[in-house]
Order: sequence, then C-alpha cells, then structure tokens
Amino acid sequence: MNLHVLCGLPGSGKSTLAKKLSGYKISTDELRAFLWGDATVIKHDKIVFDIAIRLLDYTLSNQLDVIFDATNLKKRNRKPILQVAKKHQAQVTLHWVHTPLDTALERNTKRERIVPPEIITKMHSSIEPPSLAEGINLIKTYNENLRLKKVYD
Repeated sequence: MNLHVLCGLPGSGKSTLAKKLSGYKISTDELRAFLWGDATVIKHDKIVFDIAIRLLDYTLSNQLDVIFDATNLKKRNRKPILQVAKKHQAQVTLHWVHTPLDTALERNTKRERIVPPEIITKMHSSIEPPSLAEGINLIKTYNENLRLKKVYD
C-alpha cells in the first residue's frame, strides 16, 4: 500500500496535486472545517493532528492507499506520519510542492481559506527540507506549476 505525503506552504498547490493522486484523502484543512465549522481555526491543531494520525493508522491498517494533505514543512510534523507508515510497512512518497514565497503569498489572497501572510512568511523561513533518511521511500519535487522537477529515491 502507498502513502502519499504532501509538503508545501499554504497556497503552494498541495490540495490541487492531491486531486491527481489516488487514495483515501486525509486533509487537516478538511478536518478543521468538519470539527470547528471553519478551516481557518488553528488554535486546536493538536486535536486535528491527533485525529489525522488516528485516521492514517486506521486506513493503513485496512491496506488502503492514503493521501495525507497538510503542510508537513518540519521534520517533527512528518515524524508521526512516517512512524505510522513504518508500522504498516507502507511505501511512502513525499510530494514536495516547492513554491516561491511570493507566489504562495499571491495565491493565498485568492484562496477561500486565507492564511495571514506573516504566518506563511514565518513558515517559509523555517522549512526543513524532507530527506530520505526520515524513512521516506521516494521524494518528488514539483515547481509552482505542479511540474515534476526532481525525484529522489
């Protein structure tokens, strides 16, 4: 079974890319909207991610392919996802949508769920690029137009 982990800034194109992948989709934005009625509520993110990880564990235990749609910009955010993948021996492909900051900020203004620009800027400055050493089988890097730039395996 396959786990597709999306990685990128808000407004980078992760959710658009997710639509092109096949599998059960776990989206932290959609969980926020379901739980709080608003995808912009981030004050309870620990609960959102706990639920997302439980859903991931359940879906992988049922041998389903999964798409995990969240920013996943830091190693500590990816770690619990990758631990669950390892537990179920899932093949992990990380899709890194590497969008320039100015492009992400511009797209953000046109989104339904607008993230404060200072948050995106802060996220950009603290990105920890993904590495195969984390337990990822394949890393696919995309540009802002979702064109595949490079594959690491």
